[in-house]
Amino acid sequence: MPPRQISCESCRRYRTLQYIDETPTFAESSPTEASFQSPNSLDSSAHAQSLSPLNSQESPSTTFGIFSSRLLNTPHLPWPQTGPKEACLLRYFVEYLARWFDLCDPERHFVRAIPQIARGSEPLRNAILAVSARHFSTLPKEKQGNIIEYGLQQDLAINEETVLYYHNKCITDLRSLASEPEALMDEILLATVVILRFYEELGSPFIDLPTETAIQGLHVFVEAQAKLALSTPGLRQAVFWVGFRQEFHVAFSQQRPIRLPLSITFPYLIWTPAPDHIWTNRLLIICAYALQYCYDDQPAPLDRYYELIDLHNRWLQSRPPSFSPVYYEKSNH
Repeated sequence: MPPRQISCESCRRYRTLQYIDETPTFAESSPTEASFQSPNSLDSSAHAQSLSPLNSQESPSTTFGIFSSRLLNTPHLPWPQTGPKEACLLRYFVEYLARWFDLCDPERHFVRAIPQIARGSEPLRNAILAVSARHFSTLPKEKQGNIIEYGLQQDLAINEETVLYYHNKCITDLRSLASEPEALMDEILLATVVILRFYEELGSPFIDLPTETAIQGLHVFVEAQAKLALSTPGLRQAVFWVGFRQEFHVAFSQQRPIRLPLSITFPYLIWTPAPDHIWTNRLLIICAYALQYCYDDQPAPLDRYYELIDLHNRWLQSRPPSFSPVYYEKSNH
């Protein structure tokens, strides 16, 4: 890029600014994983004191220059086992797919937290790569060509072999971790299974899937972590609701009952003031009870029908004004 000249009004001279790509310098200066020292191993108080402007004898402008130099020259480790294809698929997930998972999550955990967690979790990373490759492979050729905006020198070649490669790696990772005693309570593995379930929805959204697929693992993880997820806001709770919506979607599409014990969600059905996403989840629970009533193998008593009507009415009466329609007109029927 040619130098750009900017007028300086105070001194009526011209300064020349030049934009330099220092990425190769950063890459060459990155240490190996063995030489990387965790911030937790440092004396944080002494480190903070040495960097604090209050303990510095230099002027603020000089101190700012020191900070800028230190920040720019701090090396960062690249992600493990990541090439151009993986980098593009990770970015594709963040920019195009993660928003679907964050539908009722104001904190946007799948956009902001999940990709960073994938840096240190191979099963989660492979699940992201698998679902990104699956979705990308379904795009028309002209839309696939838009990936050149990522700065690739050539088109991103994604085929069925690529998709299955990442999917099989993720399944292998999950099987190797299944025997660990605390695996069922691992929120990162729950996120991995939820993303893998989305992968299966892309391939066959309306058929009953075999029990060895991710949907069976989803039931186990969601049920095991439900109590903790519903009582503690954060990543686990956000992932739990994604898994619950996935099960609801499949049950509604296949006209079958929910394969989760809905009793785990009943304490959530309270009518106290709450943000809109919580009211949406409360409505989702009521809909799940309605599915159970309609498609359960055992005939439900009439009293259960009136209980569902009462839940529906209580939600309508207690909902915040933000759920009121912009416009309403009575039906002609």
